[in-house]
Amino acid sequence: MWTIEPLPSATELPRDLLVRMVGSRKPILFVEGKQGGLDETIYRAIYGNFTVIPSGSCGQVIQFVRSFRKQEELHWLHCAGLVDRDNRDPAADGALEEGIFTLPVHEVENLLLAPEVFFALAEELKFDKREATRRFDTLTSDVFEAAGRDADRVSLRHTSNVIWQSGKSVGAKAKNINELSRIYAELTAKTDPSSIYSDFHSKYQGVLAARDFEQLLLLYDNKNKLLDMLGKALDLQGRSALENLVSRLLVSPTASPLTGALVQRLPVIDTGTY
Repeated sequence: MWTIEPLPSATELPRDLLVRMVGSRKPILFVEGKQGGLDETIYRAIYGNFTVIPSGSCGQVIQFVRSFRKQEELHWLHCAGLVDRDNRDPAADGALEEGIFTLPVHEVENLLLAPEVFFALAEELKFDKREATRRFDTLTSDVFEAAGRDADRVSLRHTSNVIWQSGKSVGAKAKNINELSRIYAELTAKTDPSSIYSDFHSKYQGVLAARDFEQLLLLYDNKNKLLDMLGKALDLQGRSALENLVSRLLVSPTASPLTGALVQRLPVIDTGTY
């Protein structure tokens, strides 16, 4: 038996995306990144109960989830979103809001440097535990050194992102130009770039001083440099070799320690709730 219903005519979701969602036999998980990217490879392996749809930016993921949830006609479908942490402050379960989750690290590439993920990769490459530990210690030292050199850049980027995110909300509920002007004036009066920069820079320096690698993975955002250092620590020839290794392990029919390590790190998303 078939049940045929019209697609919603008034929706912010692109038509081709809407058709793909309706045609899926699984709940939808919107993620950052592009099709065929490292993000999609990791998320497809870990969230096998979802149809994973790369959606570009964080803002696009959030917009798609919110738009979808407004469509009462699609009540029989479920969807969720997963975005980079980007210095956001989610709940304990990783949720930013209902149906939207964040990574436990700054961005997806940082996941590969988490201790259990690194040791899973080292195991696949046949390094014994002692050698793997030595290499991880060298890697963390290199990361702290690079992060120290990048402190000003990372702090400036964080400040820019905070201001940009604040600016996006201007006028969201404004009914006329006078109200928009008032909201803008209030927002700019409360936004102090120097204070934002100083607070983050102080926090960042505190993490460096404490040698807190877990916290550094939440704050440091130089993914190209991090992947290069990780590849070097594992004797791999560049970032592409590292990404190929990760992809091969995650799509292999044989269970890999890497999959288990990533499952430990990523948030649990219930397929029947969102």
